[in-house]
Amino acid sequence: MLRCIAGFSFIAIVGMSFGVFADNRVQTRLISDFETARAGSTIRVGEQFEIPELSHIYWRNPGDSGLATGIEWMVDDSVEVGALSWPAPRQFSIEGLENEAYFGYTRRALLYSEIKVPDGAALNASVVIRAKAYWLLCEDDGVCTPEEKELFISIRVQEESRLAYESTLFDRWAAEVPEAAKSGRVKWTLEPSLAMTVVPPKGMDILGSVGKRALRFVPNDGGGWTGTRDDDGKVRFEPNYSGDKANGGVLVLPIRNRLSGEQFVRFLAVKAPETP
Repeated sequence: MLRCIAGFSFIAIVGMSFGVFADNRVQTRLISDFETARAGSTIRVGEQFEIPELSHIYWRNPGDSGLATGIEWMVDDSVEVGALSWPAPRQFSIEGLENEAYFGYTRRALLYSEIKVPDGAALNASVVIRAKAYWLLCEDDGVCTPEEKELFISIRVQEESRLAYESTLFDRWAAEVPEAAKSGRVKWTLEPSLAMTVVPPKGMDILGSVGKRALRFVPNDGGGWTGTRDDDGKVRFEPNYSGDKANGGVLVLPIRNRLSGEQFVRFLAVKAPETP
């Protein structure tokens, strides 16, 4: 029996106009990190998005408005599908709405899930994985177009798993999927106003940016947050709007090693504060 697993959500869209195109402008393909797979093994399958210049699609939280990208997996009951992995998004604004914050992807993106091949899959059998993806393509001037695409991929069961050429793409995007922030790295303040303070790792300095990645906190819901640096090297983030909640999110943390001078970026998943 075919089973559907959805991973998308909707949010109100304001301040945007909609266009209609006969064909999708975002090019997509369904790829795997393995060409063949052993019975009982786990592979990664994902939707790759190629996005036109001066345009973007949205993260799971679009920001102040927009539409979250989503993937609906359609697989046999015997196939196990994990949660959708979301690389850390970028923050941007739309012409005429510069005070608003939006979160998503430009140029290209890869959203993927881990999928377990059934333990009892027969040798030389094919595991067919279908995916229906939904997204909202928005140009920088605010013209937006809803698009969707249904694709499938077939993975043959063999005695040994064999890596696909696209495996390096998965590794590249997996490096930007946030890992859990260590205890004490982030401290929440709820009163008198909501704030989140980031403590730099020992022997490290927090930077404003490294390469094209700027220091950001991307909340799990709501709009943008603004960060200010303290004299002791900590960074304090506060929501741009007082009504936003402390529901956790993703911290994009550019840092520098004081001894070696090496600069790099960490992507951290921040939990919501515990409340009594």
